Amino acid sequence: MARAELPSSSIRSLALCALVVFTAGSAVAAPSLNAIRVSRSSGVAPLAVLFDATATTDSAFDREFHSLQYEWDFGDPGSGIWPLSGKSRNAAVGGVAGHLFTEGGSYTVTLTITNPAGQSITRTTTIDVEAEDAHAWSGSYCYANGNDFSGCPSGSTHVGNVSSMNSAFSGRMGANTRHLFRRGDSFSLTPYAHPANGPILIGAYGSGARPVIQSSASGNTVMIQTRNDWRVIHLDFRGGGPPMGQPGDSSFSVTNATGWDLNMDGVFTCLQYWNRANPHVSGLAFVDITCRPTGNKRWIWHRSVDTMYLGMDIDASDGPNPPMRSMLMRHTVFQHGRVVGSSYGGVFTLRGCSPSEAGCAGDLRNQYNIISDNRFFDTEGTRTIRTCLNHECDSGGSNGNQSEHYIFERNFFEFDYAGAGASQLNSVFWLEGSDMTIRNNIFDLTDLPTAFNTALLEVSPRGPTVAGGASANRDNHTFAHNTVVWTGPAHDIVLCRNAASGGSHLCANNLLYSPNAGRTVSSGGGWTVQGNMRDTIEYNGYPF
Repeated sequence: MARAELPSSSIRSLALCALVVFTAGSAVAAPSLNAIRVSRSSGVAPLAVLFDATATTDSAFDREFHSLQYEWDFGDPGSGIWPLSGKSRNAAVGGVAGHLFTEGGSYTVTLTITNPAGQSITRTTTIDVEAEDAHAWSGSYCYANGNDFSGCPSGSTHVGNVSSMNSAFSGRMGANTRHLFRRGDSFSLTPYAHPANGPILIGAYGSGARPVIQSSASGNTVMIQTRNDWRVIHLDFRGGGPPMGQPGDSSFSVTNATGWDLNMDGVFTCLQYWNRANPHVSGLAFVDITCRPTGNKRWIWHRSVDTMYLGMDIDASDGPNPPMRSMLMRHTVFQHGRVVGSSYGGVFTLRGCSPSEAGCAGDLRNQYNIISDNRFFDTEGTRTIRTCLNHECDSGGSNGNQSEHYIFERNFFEFDYAGAGASQLNSVFWLEGSDMTIRNNIFDLTDLPTAFNTALLEVSPRGPTVAGGASANRDNHTFAHNTVVWTGPAHDIVLCRNAASGGSHLCANNLLYSPNAGRTVSSGGGWTVQGNMRDTIEYNGYPF
């Protein structure tokens, strides 16, 4: 029986990578952060808040977004558990974090930042949330197909015999209004827009199944165009274009739009928010959303900053585009979700904002994004996750903008290419840009008919120059503490490949289980390689 390959040099390297030793007298200072930045500090429930600690500095450890430990307690212990990851909604890890406060109250949010030397600081901030029913709405309305208003909040106007969401809104929609549709009823919807800013809430009352919002609209027309401080919650959308969003040719921006507890079945696109103006869309929050798109787009399409996607369940299988496609992504989290990829673009294509595009002038970088605690299922894409420098992910054309400081961690990647024909998974991560960390993930390759053509991580040489015509930075990528399972036929698995000119990369402490295949830890220059291990023992079932 084969034995696990762990030479003594790897044991020494593993220890060196896992332990930072400071000699006597080498005092290390704690990190420094003046204050937590928040997207907003008060408002009506449900209140989504993005927390940002990327201004943290540390005199002993650079690349603070990657090297420091950020631990959040949102002061909301009754918020429950994420059903897809099984983790607490009241906690988060990382330099950027998001939380949805669903009940009224004053919440003390605590952040603890610790560096590898064990030195830590604590910072707090307070979020004041007004309960939905306690808010002084200028108008609060309950709509029903018949005249059953059981569960309608006290003081709300009853509007019966309503079959259309559009007619319900007519003459009633406006700033500081609430619109609740009876659970168990069904309402039609044609594309709707209103220029009023919020707070505006569109939701449900009563008990039972979510209200069904039915549309026969075709194409990528946004069904509910939201403006600032809108909330769309507790609804079941069937058919039509993206249920909420902003048209792609918009010249206005949107801040603090929230979607929560929504089902989207048979829609053309899940969500669409992007405008051709700067400032860009910001403060978006999408929480506990299930989407099963059927159109030829089938994606979340955004161009935004300070955005959170929490608890998303998206199945875009058999579609021609990746479920997540962005043109600008800054200070964003995608966590505790499940995503089934498409037949063309894998799971995520995170594109750059080309300066030649309207609203993208100047040095507008994709940066400080965290994708963690998700389950990704790819069925046919040649590259599962791509980060790009310009809006078309190409190597020519207009200049791009730098993509940098992404963290992908604690995700589970699963692949099933049984019906993929000649398609082949070329790489899981195809990275244009710099400073991207891929750590503590599990890659289950057991259902791949063929092995990789390239690598788990590939530093791409593609992409144009960035803003001002400068060469793109392609340094400082990390692939560490990951587990890779490959039980297929003999083939050489490459963990880390550099096809570009960048350097200062780290490929360390990864575990590869491949009883039938060989392995190449790194390919191309610029890598520091240490502590990787290959296990070749043949198990009856999973060894992990």
